[in-house]
Amino acid sequence: MLRKFESLIPLFLRNLDHQLLTNRPGLWATRIHYVLYFMIIGGGLLFLQAITRSIRLTDVPNPDINTMILIIPMGIAFLFWAYRVSLFQIEKTFGLISEGKIRNQIIYAGVILALGFAPVVYGYILNQRIKQQISKEELIRDINALNIGENLFITDRYVIEGNGVKPEILESGIINIGYNRYTHYSFSSIELLQYHEINDILDKALSREDKLEIISNYINTFNKYSNEKITLSPQEILTNYETRNFENHDQNYYEDAKYVVFSNLENIQRAWSGSFGDFEIMKQEFPRFYLFALVALWMALQVFLNTNWKIFVGAAITGIASIITLAITYNLTVYAFNIHSNESSVIAVIVLSLFAFFTYQAFRHRHTERILAWKSISLSVITMATLILPMVIFMSIESSVSDDEGIAMLYTGAVAGILLWNLLYQPHFSKLAALPREN
Repeated sequence: MLRKFESLIPLFLRNLDHQLLTNRPGLWATRIHYVLYFMIIGGGLLFLQAITRSIRLTDVPNPDINTMILIIPMGIAFLFWAYRVSLFQIEKTFGLISEGKIRNQIIYAGVILALGFAPVVYGYILNQRIKQQISKEELIRDINALNIGENLFITDRYVIEGNGVKPEILESGIINIGYNRYTHYSFSSIELLQYHEINDILDKALSREDKLEIISNYINTFNKYSNEKITLSPQEILTNYETRNFENHDQNYYEDAKYVVFSNLENIQRAWSGSFGDFEIMKQEFPRFYLFALVALWMALQVFLNTNWKIFVGAAITGIASIITLAITYNLTVYAFNIHSNESSVIAVIVLSLFAFFTYQAFRHRHTERILAWKSISLSVITMATLILPMVIFMSIESSVSDDEGIAMLYTGAVAGILLWNLLYQPHFSKLAALPREN
């Protein structure tokens, strides 16, 4: 399979690969030349698809879903690249401590950021292209027309009975279904008609001509956002409304189409909400948490490259077992000593104790094969635990933590993790890989 993949590589890239392997083996091991080549091609095609993708008001894509879908192939690409990079590491291959570690860390960070944010950028482009399909003013007019007309084009008796409409109102008079169906909660605009304003409009629509105009506007707007066009005439719909014939099959047929219209309008409204839209990928909190997740992935990659898959899996199992141990110990402590005040301090003490234990194990002096493996596992655990240690300590002091404070603590941990990795953890990993095993 890899041979078929290598057949796609042009001659100039093969020559470059040979030159790097001969003269710069450390840089060659990062596979950065392959990454740049395929990233330029893949990123260019992805960008081209985003700006040329057909977007219609009857079929509005959801950037959140598209972003999540794109994360899958990007994740597969990352795993394949990480595997290829792990095949050649100077410490593990020759027992020598290599140079260029800072350079390699920057390369790893760049690759992870590029792969991680490519789906987000794609979603952002889709979000902007959705906004280009219709102006905000036209969108507001359409939503208002649909919310008003929905009260006269009822396709399910449960819609009104389930919303507490009084029986006497159901038999005669104007019916208000009790909510604005086509208004998404995130699209807060003073131009949108509120529930009571729509109710006033319906109360004033006393003549048959007024009602027919409302229904006609509804039909035209509805057909604008749906492939399933309403073929009933305004007169037929009004007759069904006046006779309370809400079980009419021809009219009930459009209930599913209403969900499609709402879905399309929801995506458009979310695109127009705020400065960046209301999509999850555009919310202020998302990029910061997402970036921290990429930092954690970057650290995990370097741990993996400095050990092997067995050690890495052993560290993951040890970490999970430590969390379970922490939970059990915490609950037993609370139960045994009846602790109810500042319980987060108990968790912090347990976490710090586990951290100290793994730190001690990682820097023991004996170097038998079994102890070296255990030291590598312990060092892997404390490397990853460093990222969240400031958060744990801060939460043991503060009774409540705001989003900004939480983010600050996470990035404090990220900075501490990077500093300790370069000053202490990574040199020790290199030493462990180069050490001979004692019997």
